[in-house]
Amino acid sequence: MFYRLYYQNFIVKIRIKKIHNENLLLQNFRSNAPSLGLMDTPQRDHTDEWLFLAQHVGLPTRLLDWTEGLLVALFFALKENKPVIWMLDPDELNRKSLTGPLNDNEFGLTWFNPSQYPITREEFVKALFYLMDKSKQQKPEELLKLIPLRPSISNINIRGAWGLDNPGSDLPVAIHPTNIHVRMHTQKSRFTIHGKKKQSIAELVDNRVLRKYVIPPKYKKSFIADLRMIGFTYTSVYPDLDNLAKELSETY
Repeated sequence: MFYRLYYQNFIVKIRIKKIHNENLLLQNFRSNAPSLGLMDTPQRDHTDEWLFLAQHVGLPTRLLDWTEGLLVALFFALKENKPVIWMLDPDELNRKSLTGPLNDNEFGLTWFNPSQYPITREEFVKALFYLMDKSKQQKPEELLKLIPLRPSISNINIRGAWGLDNPGSDLPVAIHPTNIHVRMHTQKSRFTIHGKKKQSIAELVDNRVLRKYVIPPKYKKSFIADLRMIGFTYTSVYPDLDNLAKELSETY
């Protein structure tokens, strides 16, 4: 029951961010990161991966960090003086963001922009027949309407991040990232990406989409002890030598 509930929803602590010049941040990060990072950085034109990496290492972006792991969410929440876990239904959020049918657990490709790809043979033949029918007198822009280009809900706000909100949806969109950093895999990272409306998600949706769970501060120590008892420690979310040392120093 709980595994099903939390596996199908993204869980996270929402952070409040001050306003920055988004475009300058992203462009300068992409220019300087290759010479400073010990890891491989994305190819220059993979703008979705650059956005995921920037957010994951702490650069302010229009992304919010989420996880599909309840224990991961609890681990990070317990670092705060007043622990809070937010539970989001990504399917319902995306249904509100996209006008049209959307299946459960349907997340588009973040790098796919339909308008940049050639039409299919079937679409071409359909448009050609309309063009050959002189009685129709179709204008070019009317012909384009014959070709169904469903927007990529997972890509539209990523393009907006690099293009000053052109394009962009009104509401945020829940997306599955490309795991370009090992911590993204261990933390079961997921993201929401804001569009043109910059209010918090809590202000944009109702409790059918987003719910808040407050952990009384008096239970923090016992929760932390419980996590350690089941083997969920620093290296569970930060698999590196620095956090191995931190984990061992707190254990022995």
